Parts: sequence; C-alpha cells; structure tokens
Amino acid sequence: MNQTIVLDKIRRLILLKTGIHSISPSDCKHIASSVSKSTKKSISETTIKRLFGFAETKSNFSRYTLSALLDYTEEIEPTFANALNDVQNLKHIQNNCRTVSLSTRKNLSNRSGIPYHLTVPRIFPRLDFDYFYHSSYSFMAIVSRAGYGKSTIMCHLVQQLLDEQNEQQEKDAILFVSARDIFDDQFEYTNLEQRIKSKIGLEKHNDLTSYFSEQHQQNGTKLLIFIDSFSELLINNISKPVIFDKLINLICTIGQSDGIKVVFTMRSNMWNRFFDRIRNMPLVVEKWFPGLCFDIRDQSNIPPLALEEIETILSKIDPEKAQHLTKDLKLKLKYPFFIQWYYLLKDEFPNFEPTSDLLFFEIVDRFIAEKIHHTSYATEKTIFCRKLTVLMQGHKSVPKLLLIEDLAHFKNAYRELLADGILMEEKQEEDGIIAEYVRFVHPHVSEYFIFLERYHAAGKKVNQRFFKDINMLYSGNSTRFQLMQWAAKIIITKGNFEELELLISQSLNDYEKKALIHFIAESLKYLKSRGLLPPQLQQQELHEMICSHLAPLDFVDSRYLDTVCALRGFSSSNKQSFFYLLVLSVYDCLSINKCRLAKRLKEIEMLQFNETVFSLSPIKLLQNISQLISGRLSTNPELSWQIEQFKQVKLSIEPNSEKLPSDLEMLVFVLMIIRENIQNPKGVSSMIDAMISYFPQILVSNSPFSAYFLAIMDLSFNRSNQAVNERLSSKIKIKIKQIKRQHYSTKFSESIYKLSKAYQNQRSGNIEHAINFAERCLEIFSRNQLRLIEVGVYELLSELYGAIGNTEKKNDYLYQKFKCLNQQEAAPVLIGK
Repeated sequence: MNQTIVLDKIRRLILLKTGIHSISPSDCKHIASSVSKSTKKSISETTIKRLFGFAETKSNFSRYTLSALLDYTEEIEPTFANALNDVQNLKHIQNNCRTVSLSTRKNLSNRSGIPYHLTVPRIFPRLDFDYFYHSSYSFMAIVSRAGYGKSTIMCHLVQQLLDEQNEQQEKDAILFVSARDIFDDQFEYTNLEQRIKSKIGLEKHNDLTSYFSEQHQQNGTKLLIFIDSFSELLINNISKPVIFDKLINLICTIGQSDGIKVVFTMRSNMWNRFFDRIRNMPLVVEKWFPGLCFDIRDQSNIPPLALEEIETILSKIDPEKAQHLTKDLKLKLKYPFFIQWYYLLKDEFPNFEPTSDLLFFEIVDRFIAEKIHHTSYATEKTIFCRKLTVLMQGHKSVPKLLLIEDLAHFKNAYRELLADGILMEEKQEEDGIIAEYVRFVHPHVSEYFIFLERYHAAGKKVNQRFFKDINMLYSGNSTRFQLMQWAAKIIITKGNFEELELLISQSLNDYEKKALIHFIAESLKYLKSRGLLPPQLQQQELHEMICSHLAPLDFVDSRYLDTVCALRGFSSSNKQSFFYLLVLSVYDCLSINKCRLAKRLKEIEMLQFNETVFSLSPIKLLQNISQLISGRLSTNPELSWQIEQFKQVKLSIEPNSEKLPSDLEMLVFVLMIIRENIQNPKGVSSMIDAMISYFPQILVSNSPFSAYFLAIMDLSFNRSNQAVNERLSSKIKIKIKQIKRQHYSTKFSESIYKLSKAYQNQRSGNIEHAINFAERCLEIFSRNQLRLIEVGVYELLSELYGAIGNTEKKNDYLYQKFKCLNQQEAAPVLIGK
C-alpha cells in the first residue's frame, strides 16, 4: 500500500476524532496541540497544514510523523500497521531486485561473445514480453541452440525495462538472476521460493505468491523474474530432474496469480527434456507462452538475425569495411555465433578483407575447431559426425535408431554435440508413430564433415577418386561446389600444386569456375599475409596456371577485379605484379578514375619493370592516357610515332598464322584502343587491321580474347560512317556465337557485341531495336562503373531518341552524359566523344 492511501486514512480518522466536518487553516493549530498532548510526540502546526494541503509539501512525511498521527487516532490495528510496513517493504524489495539485476546484467554482458556495446536489442523479444506481461500466462522461455544470443537478448530486455522504470514511477519489481544463483544446490530438493525471497529481501514468514498477488490487486505491482545461464549448471541424469522439478514447483506455486511472471532462457536440447517432463501436466503447459516466433521443428523461438540487424552490428564493428561485404556474405552471418567469430577474425587480422566465401569458410573452420577439435572427446566427436554423414546419404537427418550402437560408445561426445549446437534431435510422425531423428543444426558444418569423409575415403588426397565420388553423389547439388571449396582450402594448406591444378581443371559451369578461382586466389593471399603460404605455392608456375583458367578482361563480373587484386596480393614476381597492375589500370581507364589510375601508375613505376611491348613502353602509354583523361596537354611524339608504326604494320614482328597475342600484348592493344578512342576515333579501325596482320589466328581462334577482339571489330565497323561489309559482319556474328557456345566468351565481350548491335540497328533505321540494345548495355556498363563506355551509350541514346522526335528523352540522356563526366572530373576532350 503506498503512502497516499495511508495519509487519506489518517486525515479521515483525525476529522472523525476531532469532530470537524469542514476543516480550515485555523483548525490546524488546535489539532497539532491535541496530537502532541495525546501522544507525547511533538507535531507542529505546519505539519498538520501540510497534511491537509494548506502548506506546500516538498517531501514525504517521516515515519516518526506518521507513527505519531496513527497513535493519536488510536486506530493502529494490525492491518493498518501492515499498510505502513508494506510501503517500506515493497520499496526495499524493488531496490534489492534492481541491485541484483544490474549486477547480473553487468556480469553477463561482460562475457558476451563480442563486446556488449556492439550488440543490438532485437525487436521480437520486447513484442513477446509485452504480450506475455498483459496475458494470463505465467512463464515464458527464450529457447534456441547454443550461440544464438539468448543471454544478450535477456540483458537488453531487462535493461529496457529498468530504463523505463527510471523514467517513470517504479511499479514492478524486476529480478534478473543467473540460474546458478538460485539452483546452486541442484542435487537437493530445496524450495526455490525461499531462494527468491532471500534474493529480494522478503521476510521468510511471507508467502511469495500471496504477497505479490495482494500487491498486484492493490496497486498493479508484479514480480518479474528473469533467469539465465542454465547451461552453466552441472547437469546430469541426477541433477536434471531436481532442477526441472524445482522449476515446475515454482510455476505451480504461482498458479493463477497475475502478480508473478517468470522468463527464462534454455538451450533447445534442455528445453526438449523439460517439455517432455511437463507434457502431461495440462495446468503447467497452459501457463506457458511460446512466443510469436516459436519454431516447433527447430525447437527455438529466436529467429535468425535480419539483414538490417546484421548490417547494424557489422557497422558497429567496423563501419568502413562493413560496406564492402557482399549481401550474400552478410546473410550467412545471420546466426550470432558466426558474428562472434567474424569479430575475432577481424580483431586478429585487421587487414583481412576477402570478398569471396573465404571469410565464411574461415569462420566455420574456427567454429568447428573450437567446438569439436579443441574439446574433450574430440576424436569421438569427429568419428561420430563422419558416421552421421555416411548414414545421411543425401538426406538431412538420420533415424536415431540407426545410431543406437554408436550412442552407446560415444555417449558423452554425443551429449556435448547436442549441448554445443552441432547436432539436434527432432521428432517426426510416420504412420501415426513418433520417431526421433538426428541431424546437423547447420548445413555448413554438415558439408565440412561430408568433405572430411570423402577426403579420407580417397586416402587423404584430392584426386580423381575424390572428384568421382562427389560428382556421383552430389551432381546437380550445391553441396558439390561447397565440397570443392573445402578441398581448395585443404590443398592450399598442404601446398600441393598438382592437386590444386586438378581441382581448377574440373568441369564446372561459368559461375562456379569464376567463384572457385576467386576463392583460391583469396585463400593464397590470406595465407601469405599470415606467413603460412607453402613455398611450393609461391612459384611463377602457379600464377600462370591460375591465369590460364581466368577469363581475361571480364570487367562486368564483380569477382574478376577482386580475383586480380588477390593474385596481386601474393605475387612475388615483378613481371607478374606488373601484369596484374596493368589489368587493373585498364579498368581504371575505362572507369575514368583519375586518382586510382595515378596511384596505380606509381605502383607500376616502383616495380622498375621496363619491358616493351610492340616496341613501346606500356608505362609511357598509361601515362599518356592518364594525361588525356585529366585534360593535361599530351606531348609524347615518340609514343605517337611508335603507335603509328604499329598501325602501319612496320614493326619487326613476324606474322605467324598459328600464334595468338600474349596476355601482355593483349592488354597493351586494349590500352592503345582506349587511347585512339579518346584522341583519334578514326584510327581504331587501322589499329584493328594491324592486329589482324600481326596475328591472323585471332579471327579463327575460340579464345576469350578472340571473342573480345571480334566484338571490338564489329563495334568499330558499325560506329563508323563507312560502308559495312555485311558478309564480314555475318561471319563475326557466327564466330562470336560459336565461342559463346563453347563458354569461352566473357560477359564483357558479350556486352560490347550488344552495343555493336545497337549501332547496327541505328544504321539500318530500326530505332526501337537500337534503343532496346542500348538501354540494356547502359544498365550493364553503369552498374560496373565503366564510365568511358557509359558516356558513349548516353550519346547514342540521345541520338536515337532525337531521331524519333522524343526531345525530352534526348535532353535527359545528354544531361546524364554531362553529369557522369562532371562527377569523374573528366577532361573536356571526352565531352565531345
């Protein structure tokens, strides 16, 4: 009962005793004198005026004053005395609860997998709790596998409630405790109610449920009990029934009272055992609130992190690097324990910034090492998990009956696998019979042990037998590619060049091939950064082997540039580094990125690699392009003369009908095309003719560069005002389709060819088809920031819409062109291109 109720009763009794029906300020002196004489306690006239509202009250009345007034009224009955004590007792209980709760929250938050300030309060716990608080349910369990952030969720929830009580008048008593605090005598059947009363400071003779039922009826106060960390209790077949019975007794003690609410966290495997215990207790089950997100199959009511929540956490960990993580990778971090390993990895290797799946594979690898390889029963756990993958045979789970014999041998290992969230048990109904199944909680862990089993079956080698097995068992299944990535990780760790070459040469679709090479390149770079790259993988042959499988100049594939950057990161040869930097410089030219090109030029110059190609210096050529893009006056007559010599086929290069240009020659040719396109567009066709004269095989080869060259050739013909050789154009079309069928063309060369079709349709007067091709190309080039080509497409679209009289669209595309060039701070020479 609060002080207001007590004071109301005192006023009423004083008026009754003195016989005053309508009190005035003048009556207060008489009442004060009467109280002092009757009780032998000094009470001033001002105190009486404050009591009846004739003077300002700045603080509560003291216990001495209240006691004197009650003595005077001669109404100190047991119930009235209890009312006064209740005011003091409830405040004392609330203070005790707050002290214990703050201490528990601090202890748990300090043990968070990542620093607590980097975590975020989730939305669903508060929604669940608010519904639960106003319902007739007595208890709510926050249930999930290990590592899903149950303690963090509980800490945030309790903190929110405590903060709200700070801002408003404190109403409820909030007790947040660790399970160990009230279950420490877990082997003995002691009364849990007494433990709680001891924690909150409620006298032993008071009944917990009755006390808070009365408080709830009188002023709406509830006791909110939050219990966390059941996993820290030493639970075995002896203590488990004791703990469950204590919890059940507490719930039964609460009964139908709305004055006490209990919230606790449990791992899924422990919850399954607890629910089996209460399943046939309808009065207990009906008081359970499962939560809005309860998944009966996974036995969890904590949903994975949403993308927004993941991005918030990652931005707190490292705001700059979080922006570079792909959406796919972020979604793979939807389980909090994966974010914990991400944080530890970033803390250990701050410069580790992979863009492939390597980051996630490293997280899974460390998770498995921590939960299995570096624990007790490590060998038994590994054997059991491998055996489970054999029994799965393409299925997601295995009947528990098939594991009975193994469970007898690996009982302790199996229990820890369940407790640590590696495995889970689930029940399925078959023909009216409930059967138990066992499966891996996470498919990524399952894939690791599938790989381990196949790897051991092949004699701990990634050989033809290994690939034959996975191709036979997992053909058309995404698991096959995951196994290849695990194979790449093991091969690189061992440093086996032959196995790596065999892996890359496997038959994969275009997406998988590029993704695998990207993964391998970043794995090699990562090991070199840690000083763990085997010497046999630091040879020039490795780069040549990888580059032979890497499609050149694929600038519309986001992985291509990342792969080249990774290869550059572990290159130990100046020649190879020069090649990679030249590839990246070509992209910088096409993206009109002056700053990045200037930085790249400095890196190239530091290599002091002065090899000439087509009798000219690639460095001088790059410097010249950089000056053109920046708007600086270009004065290099020697370079111009060398390029003219190339165009006039006067170089001392013997034509060879069987030879194709080298990778370096190919890059220099592309740079010369870029230069001509900026400075002298009419000279592009001469450049193409010269290249054919030097390397006639380029027209008949099925190489990726041939596809790119033919696309450039077709584009040059269709952009020029010269008469087009329809027969040659038809042959180019047939050849490009042939190369595409054989999967040798790149998306970049295909996009260039589409742009050529736009110009071709413009020349033939088919404006609608031309617009369709051009807008599709614009989307591709804009998305990949190929600004030099993008501004050309804007110019084309402006002409096309002008041809059909759509002035609004024409002007819009002209505006987009100038805006793009202005953003890149491009030279005026590019505006007219």
